[in-house]
Amino acid sequence: KQWYQRRVAITAGVGIAVIAFFIGLGFLAATFFWDRIANTVTRKYIAFGDMSFSGFWAFLFFVDFCFITDMWRKTPDIIKNGLSGLTKSNLQFTIVCSLVCIFLLAFQAYMAYKQLNEIQND
Repeated sequence: KQWYQRRVAITAGVGIAVIAFFIGLGFLAATFFWDRIANTVTRKYIAFGDMSFSGFWAFLFFVDFCFITDMWRKTPDIIKNGLSGLTKSNLQFTIVCSLVCIFLLAFQAYMAYKQLNEIQND
């Protein structure tokens, strides 16, 4: 089946992105209040949660990227040429956003790992 027959490829990417956005807002709020958190154990849990979430979500975006890219690759050129410019650019933008999110979340996981090491060394 091509991408247009398997809408789960696009809806999975959107679902992953929406969930990541809202959970990311929670970690952003925790970062904002970081200096006010005096308990070291709570800081460890937040840093570990951030690292785990970012790493797992980077993996989910990688799976989604591979799935969407493979579907696009398998789509015949006749069908690709018959798509409107907007539809084609939306699909290509979805692929690019998935790729960018992989690197951003992997970097965020690395930064949370560094933060976790700093907490454990104190």
